[in-house]
Amino acid sequence: ELIKEKEFNPIEKAESIIKTYEDEPKVRHSGNRAYYSPSLDIINLPNKTDFENAESYYATRFHEDIHSTGHQSRLNRSELSAVDIALDENKYSNEELVAEAGASILCAMAGIENTTIENQSAYIQGWLNRLGDNKKLLVRAFGRAQKAVDYIVGKKYNK
Repeated sequence: ELIKEKEFNPIEKAESIIKTYEDEPKVRHSGNRAYYSPSLDIINLPNKTDFENAESYYATRFHEDIHSTGHQSRLNRSELSAVDIALDENKYSNEELVAEAGASILCAMAGIENTTIENQSAYIQGWLNRLGDNKKLLVRAFGRAQKAVDYIVGKKYNK
């Protein structure tokens, strides 16, 4: 019996959000891990068909896109410094909160939040627990996440 190749059905609104990210780093699909490498300025994602569904793919892609906005050539978030993130668990936790908060905003913009909200809220709660449930850090993370989202969709502010 032939095993049918799993199909990936792109979500138009999510694709249009990705297209707005003018200086998105190179995105490669290989291996089984999703990550953003600040030193290489590259996003790595598993193959699209390795995800449970298209919504999961876009939620992960958006998460890594938000990380990439912290690169020194973009919004220059200090938490993303490779040395800092490796040595300081709080900075790492803060950056994960920013990335997941931003991803949840982008998922809502793409109209896929009903599918992704359970995983995203659990993920955010996990990182918040590691930070001692500090609500101020959550508010700060969402502020930074909104800036990252605005950066991706090309929203500019007057200084």
